[in-house]
Amino acid sequence: MSDQDTFVIEDSKKHHKKSAHAHDDFEKYSGYNFGSDLCFTVGISYLLASSVGLVKGFVEGFPTNFSLPKKLLLNNFFNSLGKNQSTFGQKAAGAGFLYYGIGTGMNFFFEDQFEDLTDFQKNLTIGSITGLIFTTGSGGLGFLRGTLGGAAIIGGLSLFTDYLHSKQYLSFQVKF
Repeated sequence: MSDQDTFVIEDSKKHHKKSAHAHDDFEKYSGYNFGSDLCFTVGISYLLASSVGLVKGFVEGFPTNFSLPKKLLLNNFFNSLGKNQSTFGQKAAGAGFLYYGIGTGMNFFFEDQFEDLTDFQKNLTIGSITGLIFTTGSGGLGFLRGTLGGAAIIGGLSLFTDYLHSKQYLSFQVKF
Protein backbone atom coordinates (compact mmCIF):
# COMPACT_ATOMS: atom_id res chain seq x y z
CA MET A 1 0.00 0.00 0.00
CA SER A 2 1.38 3.40 -0.96
CA ASP A 3 1.56 6.48 1.24
CA GLN A 4 -1.29 8.11 -0.70
CA ASP A 5 -3.84 5.45 0.20
CA THR A 6 -6.30 6.32 2.98
CA PHE A 7 -8.97 4.51 4.91
CA VAL A 8 -12.45 5.92 5.44
CA ILE A 9 -14.58 4.58 8.28
CA GLU A 10 -18.35 4.97 7.85
CA ASP A 11 -21.01 3.30 9.97
CA SER A 12 -18.45 1.00 11.59
CA LYS A 13 -17.40 -0.33 8.16
CA LYS A 14 -13.89 0.08 6.97
CA HIS A 15 -13.59 1.17 3.32
CA HIS A 16 -10.33 1.42 1.44
CA LYS A 17 -10.35 4.59 -0.63
CA LYS A 18 -7.51 5.45 -2.90
CA SER A 19 -6.80 9.03 -3.75
CA ALA A 20 -6.58 8.06 -7.42
CA HIS A 21 -7.87 10.53 -9.94
CA ALA A 22 -9.98 8.33 -12.23
CA HIS A 23 -12.22 6.64 -9.66
CA ASP A 24 -13.21 9.66 -7.56
CA ASP A 25 -16.35 10.38 -9.60
CA PHE A 26 -17.32 6.72 -9.60
CA GLU A 27 -17.02 6.49 -5.81
CA LYS A 28 -18.88 9.77 -5.40
CA TYR A 29 -21.92 8.58 -7.43
CA SER A 30 -21.74 4.84 -6.79
CA GLY A 31 -24.89 4.83 -4.64
CA TYR A 32 -26.91 6.75 -7.22
CA ASN A 33 -28.55 4.38 -9.69
CA PHE A 34 -31.03 6.59 -11.54
CA GLY A 35 -29.96 5.35 -14.98
CA SER A 36 -30.14 1.66 -14.21
CA ASP A 37 -33.53 2.00 -12.49
CA LEU A 38 -34.87 4.05 -15.38
CA CYS A 39 -33.62 1.52 -17.95
CA PHE A 40 -35.11 -1.33 -15.93
CA THR A 41 -38.51 0.40 -15.66
CA VAL A 42 -38.70 1.36 -19.33
CA GLY A 43 -37.26 -1.93 -20.57
CA ILE A 44 -39.59 -4.16 -18.57
CA SER A 45 -42.57 -2.00 -19.52
CA TYR A 46 -41.67 -2.28 -23.20
CA LEU A 47 -41.10 -6.04 -23.09
CA LEU A 48 -44.27 -6.87 -21.18
CA ALA A 49 -46.52 -4.63 -23.25
CA SER A 50 -44.91 -5.84 -26.48
CA SER A 51 -45.77 -9.39 -25.46
CA VAL A 52 -49.40 -8.39 -24.87
CA GLY A 53 -49.42 -6.58 -28.23
CA LEU A 54 -47.97 -9.64 -29.91
CA VAL A 55 -50.76 -11.82 -28.55
CA LYS A 56 -53.38 -9.26 -29.61
CA GLY A 57 -51.80 -9.03 -33.06
CA PHE A 58 -51.83 -12.81 -33.36
CA VAL A 59 -55.54 -12.96 -32.47
CA GLU A 60 -56.48 -10.07 -34.78
CA GLY A 61 -54.26 -11.15 -37.64
CA PHE A 62 -55.18 -14.83 -37.68
CA PRO A 63 -57.12 -15.33 -40.89
CA THR A 64 -60.75 -16.43 -40.69
CA ASN A 65 -60.99 -17.06 -44.40
CA PHE A 66 -58.20 -19.10 -45.96
CA SER A 67 -59.45 -18.58 -49.52
CA LEU A 68 -57.27 -15.47 -49.99
CA PRO A 69 -53.86 -15.86 -51.64
CA LYS A 70 -51.16 -17.08 -49.24
CA LYS A 71 -49.05 -13.98 -49.77
CA LEU A 72 -51.96 -11.73 -48.73
CA LEU A 73 -52.75 -13.91 -45.71
CA LEU A 74 -49.16 -13.78 -44.47
CA ASN A 75 -48.89 -10.05 -45.17
CA ASN A 76 -52.05 -9.28 -43.15
CA PHE A 77 -50.93 -11.58 -40.34
CA PHE A 78 -47.45 -10.10 -39.97
CA ASN A 79 -48.70 -6.51 -40.37
CA SER A 80 -51.12 -7.07 -37.51
CA LEU A 81 -48.39 -8.60 -35.35
CA GLY A 82 -45.94 -5.78 -35.98
CA LYS A 83 -48.44 -2.96 -35.62
CA ASN A 84 -49.89 -4.13 -32.32
CA GLN A 85 -46.57 -5.19 -30.83
CA SER A 86 -44.82 -1.92 -31.55
CA THR A 87 -47.80 0.25 -30.59
CA PHE A 88 -48.28 -1.43 -27.22
CA GLY A 89 -44.55 -1.52 -26.48
CA GLN A 90 -43.90 2.12 -27.34
CA LYS A 91 -46.87 3.41 -25.37
CA ALA A 92 -45.88 1.37 -22.31
CA ALA A 93 -42.24 2.47 -22.57
CA GLY A 94 -43.36 6.10 -22.74
CA ALA A 95 -45.64 5.63 -19.75
CA GLY A 96 -42.85 3.89 -17.83
CA PHE A 97 -40.45 6.73 -18.61
CA LEU A 98 -43.04 9.27 -17.52
CA TYR A 99 -43.84 7.30 -14.36
CA TYR A 100 -40.21 7.08 -13.34
CA GLY A 101 -39.56 10.75 -14.09
CA ILE A 102 -42.61 11.89 -12.12
CA GLY A 103 -41.80 9.55 -9.25
CA THR A 104 -38.22 10.72 -9.00
CA GLY A 105 -39.20 14.38 -9.24
CA MET A 106 -41.98 14.12 -6.67
CA ASN A 107 -39.77 12.14 -4.34
CA PHE A 108 -37.11 14.83 -4.63
CA PHE A 109 -39.34 17.90 -4.31
CA PHE A 110 -41.99 16.55 -1.94
CA GLU A 111 -39.85 14.32 0.25
CA ASP A 112 -41.34 15.66 3.49
CA GLN A 113 -44.93 15.24 2.28
CA PHE A 114 -44.29 11.68 1.10
CA GLU A 115 -42.66 10.73 4.39
CA ASP A 116 -45.89 9.56 6.04
CA LEU A 117 -47.21 7.60 3.04
CA THR A 118 -46.66 3.91 2.49
CA ASP A 119 -44.97 2.69 -0.67
CA PHE A 120 -48.33 1.54 -2.02
CA GLN A 121 -49.88 4.98 -1.47
CA LYS A 122 -46.90 6.65 -3.17
CA ASN A 123 -47.25 4.32 -6.15
CA LEU A 124 -50.97 5.07 -6.44
CA THR A 125 -50.34 8.81 -6.30
CA ILE A 126 -47.55 8.73 -8.87
CA GLY A 127 -49.47 6.30 -11.10
CA SER A 128 -52.59 8.47 -11.12
CA ILE A 129 -50.58 11.60 -11.97
CA THR A 130 -48.77 9.70 -14.72
CA GLY A 131 -52.08 8.48 -16.17
CA LEU A 132 -53.47 12.00 -16.00
CA ILE A 133 -50.51 13.47 -17.89
CA PHE A 134 -50.33 10.55 -20.34
CA THR A 135 -53.95 11.12 -21.44
CA THR A 136 -53.77 14.91 -21.55
CA GLY A 137 -55.15 15.23 -25.08
CA SER A 138 -58.16 12.97 -24.49
CA GLY A 139 -60.50 15.51 -22.93
CA GLY A 140 -62.44 15.40 -19.67
CA LEU A 141 -63.42 11.75 -19.70
CA GLY A 142 -59.91 10.82 -20.84
CA PHE A 143 -58.47 12.58 -17.78
CA LEU A 144 -60.63 10.51 -15.48
CA ARG A 145 -59.95 7.30 -17.38
CA GLY A 146 -56.20 7.98 -17.41
CA THR A 147 -56.06 8.85 -13.72
CA LEU A 148 -58.01 5.78 -12.63
CA GLY A 149 -56.22 3.56 -15.15
CA GLY A 150 -52.77 4.72 -14.06
CA ALA A 151 -53.60 4.17 -10.41
CA ALA A 152 -55.15 0.76 -11.12
CA ILE A 153 -52.27 -0.48 -13.27
CA ILE A 154 -49.50 0.60 -10.91
CA GLY A 155 -51.53 -0.44 -7.86
CA GLY A 156 -52.08 -3.92 -9.26
CA LEU A 157 -48.46 -4.20 -10.35
CA SER A 158 -47.30 -3.02 -6.93
CA LEU A 159 -49.45 -5.55 -5.08
CA PHE A 160 -48.39 -8.33 -7.46
CA THR A 161 -44.66 -7.61 -7.10
CA ASP A 162 -45.00 -7.26 -3.31
CA TYR A 163 -46.66 -10.68 -3.20
CA LEU A 164 -43.95 -12.26 -5.36
CA HIS A 165 -41.28 -10.51 -3.29
CA SER A 166 -42.77 -11.88 -0.05
CA LYS A 167 -42.66 -15.39 -1.55
CA GLN A 168 -39.02 -14.69 -2.56
CA TYR A 169 -39.68 -15.13 -6.29
CA LEU A 170 -38.55 -11.56 -7.04
CA SER A 171 -35.67 -9.61 -5.60
CA PHE A 172 -37.18 -6.16 -6.24
CA GLN A 173 -40.27 -4.15 -5.34
CA VAL A 174 -42.07 -1.27 -7.02
CA LYS A 175 -41.44 1.69 -4.73
CA PHE A 176 -40.11 5.21 -4.55
